[in-house]
Amino acid sequence: MIETAPRELISLDIRRDSPQGAAHGADANPKNAGGTTSVNEPDELRPRVLIVEDSQSLAMAMAFRLWNAGYEVVIAPNRTQALDHLQTRPPELLMLDYVLPDVVGLEFFEWLRREHPALPLVMVTGRGSEQLADRVLADGARDYVVKSDVFLEILPAVVGRVLAEDRIRRELDRKENDLKDLYLTQEIRVAERTAELARANERLRGEVEERRKAEAALRESENKYRMVTDFAREAIVVAQDGLLKFANPQAEILTGYSLEEMENRPFDDLIHPEDREMVLARHRRRLAGEPQPERYEYRVVRKNGQERWVELKTALIQWQGRPATLNYLDDITDRKNAERHLKQAQKMEAMGALAGGIAHDFNNILGVIIGNSELAQLLEKEGRPVEGCLEQILGAAYRAKNLVGQILTFSRKTSHRIEPVDIRPIVKEAGRFLRSSLPSTIEVQVSVPPDPAFVQADATQIHQVLMNLGANAGHAMRDNGGLLTIRLEPFTPTNPSPSGSKPADAKEGYRLTVADTGHGIEPDILERMFEPYFTTKEPGEGTGLGLAVVHGVAQSHQADIRVFSEVGRGTRFEMDFSPADEAFPAEATASLDSSLPKGWERILLVDDEPSLIQVGRNLLSRLGYQVTGLTSSREAWEQFQADPDAFDLVITDQTMPEMTGFELCRRIRGLRPDLPVVLCTGYSRRITEDIVHAAGLQRLLMKPLEIRDVARVIREVLDDPPVLIE
Repeated sequence: MIETAPRELISLDIRRDSPQGAAHGADANPKNAGGTTSVNEPDELRPRVLIVEDSQSLAMAMAFRLWNAGYEVVIAPNRTQALDHLQTRPPELLMLDYVLPDVVGLEFFEWLRREHPALPLVMVTGRGSEQLADRVLADGARDYVVKSDVFLEILPAVVGRVLAEDRIRRELDRKENDLKDLYLTQEIRVAERTAELARANERLRGEVEERRKAEAALRESENKYRMVTDFAREAIVVAQDGLLKFANPQAEILTGYSLEEMENRPFDDLIHPEDREMVLARHRRRLAGEPQPERYEYRVVRKNGQERWVELKTALIQWQGRPATLNYLDDITDRKNAERHLKQAQKMEAMGALAGGIAHDFNNILGVIIGNSELAQLLEKEGRPVEGCLEQILGAAYRAKNLVGQILTFSRKTSHRIEPVDIRPIVKEAGRFLRSSLPSTIEVQVSVPPDPAFVQADATQIHQVLMNLGANAGHAMRDNGGLLTIRLEPFTPTNPSPSGSKPADAKEGYRLTVADTGHGIEPDILERMFEPYFTTKEPGEGTGLGLAVVHGVAQSHQADIRVFSEVGRGTRFEMDFSPADEAFPAEATASLDSSLPKGWERILLVDDEPSLIQVGRNLLSRLGYQVTGLTSSREAWEQFQADPDAFDLVITDQTMPEMTGFELCRRIRGLRPDLPVVLCTGYSRRITEDIVHAAGLQRLLMKPLEIRDVARVIREVLDDPPVLIE
C-alpha cells in the first residue's frame, strides 16, 4: 500500500518551461513546495490534471509520475482549493481522494457530477471496496483506483486511458454533430467516421498494451511477496471458506503434506480433533467481524499422524476480493515439551515437600504411641491404671488414620459413602478433640442446633474437614492465642452468610462455620490456598494438603464453600450442605460411646498379617461371634471348599500373596451366592465401592478398621443378606 504523509495544505502547479515560473520565483523542485509552487515549462497543449489529495508526499509522487508522462499537474489538498482551480481554469481530468480533511470524498464526488458532468473523474482510495467501486462507476466515474503497491506505476496508464476515452467521447460527439450537418454527403460522413474509429481503435490498442504492462508489473510484485513467504521461519497459510488457499514451504515441513496436497484442502484436516471446535469457532467469529484473540495455541496433526503444538497468529485479510484469514503457525512443540519437563520437576519438588510434612506428622504420632506404650508398661509393673495411656495411643492411631485418609482423599483413591447423617455429634466430637490437641491459649467454642441436623454427607470426611480447618486455625493463633468458633446452624436462601453474600443456587440445608481470630490471610495467598501442596508453613510443619482436601470434600458433597479473611482480624470458612433426602430419628445416630452390636454367627476372617488376625479374632469373639482366622487366602479357599456351609460371613483383605481377596470372594460367591462377603483394603487403585457392589459383594471397608465400624457393618450385612434372583 502507498504510505501517506501528514496532511498539509498545499496547491501545486507543474508545467513545462513557463517564463512566468521564473518571473514569480517558482521552485523547479516540487519537494521544496510550500504553499503554491509552479514548475512552468512552455507546452500549452499538455493535458491538465487536477489531483485533489491531502497527503503532500503522495500528491507529489503522483504529480511527478504524471509530469514525466507529459501532463500538466495541479494539486489541491482540500475541497476549497479544488473549487478555486475549477473556477479559474478547469482541468481535463480530476483525480479525487476518497477521504479529504474538509469533506467526505463521496459527497464531493456527487457534487462534481452535478455541477461538472462533463469533467472526467477518477476516484482514488486507500481501501479496496467492491461496493464503493460499483457505486462511483455507476454514478459516472471514469475509473476507480486503489492505492496499492503498483499504484504509481500504473497511474500514467490510467490517466492516459481515461483522457483518451474522454477525447474519443468528445470527438465522437463533435463528429456526430458534424455528420448531422453533412447529411447530404453520405459517403464523406461514412469515410470520416470510419477513419476516426480506426484511429480510436489504434489508441485503444495502445491503452490495452499499457494495461498489460501494468498487470505484468503487478505479477512481478506478487512474485516478490512470494519470495518473502517462501523464506519465512513460520508456516504461513491463507484460509477461506474452510479451505486452504495458500501455503508456504514451511507449512509443508510442519504438516508433512505437499503444497499440492494442501491446496483447497479443508483447513480442519490439520487440526487435532480435541482442538478443532475451538479453532473453527474462532475462525468463523473472526470472519464475522467479532473480536477474537490474535494469538493462541493448539495442536496440528501431521500427515503421518504425529501431533505438533503450534502458536497461531492470525489476521483478517481480503483474498481475491473476498474475506479470508492470514495465519502464521509457529511450531512450539519443543517449548511445550520443556514446559512439561519443568512441571514434572516442580511436581517432584512438591512431592518432596509433601513427604517432609507427612514424615513430620507421622513422627509426632509415633512419638505419642511409643511414649504412651512405654509409660503403660512402667505403670503396669507398678500396678497403676493404664487407661489414660491407652486413650492417648488410640487417639494417636486415629490421627494416623485421618492423615492417611487425607492423602487418599486428595488422590481420589478412596471410596466414601454419602448418606443421610446427623452431623451434630460429629461437630461435637471434633470440638472435643481440638480442645485436647490445641494449646490452652486457644479457646474452642462449639455451637449446634437443639434439633437433629440431617444432611447428605460422609461422616468421616466431615470430621476430617473440621480437623483440617481447626488445625489451620490453631496454626494461625499459636503465637498469640485466640478464639476458635465452630458453629452449625440451619441455612435457607433467605438467611445469607454474615458477609452478606449468598450463592445464586443456594438451597435449604445447614451451614457449617469455622472461624478464628488469628493473623488472617493475605489476598495473594487467599487466591492459592486451595491448591495442592501449597502451604505457608515452614518445611516439616505440614503437608500442604489440608485445605486441598477440604476443597475436594466440598466438591464431592456438592457443598458451597467460601472463605473470608482480613489481615490482623482472622479468617472464616463457611460450607453449606444440602439437607438429607430423608430424616431418621435422632437415636439413629448412635453416640460414640454407645454399646457395640453383638451376634453369634460364624465368621471366616482372612488377612496375611498375623497380628491383625489375632486382634480381629479377639475383638470379634468378645462380641459373641465364632471366628476362624486364616493368614493364607489359598488355605481359606481350600477350607471353604471343604465345607461351604460352615460360615455365615466372610471378611477378607484384598492385597494378599497367591490369591487376592477379590478373587477369593469371586470363588466363594460361586459356591455360595447367598453368603455375605465384606472386602477390606488399605489402598487399591482398582478396587472401588462401585466395583465391589457390581461383583455382588456387600461392603468395602477401608483400613485401619475400627471395632465400632466393623461391628455395625457385620450386623447390617447379616441382618440384610443378599437377595438371590432366580
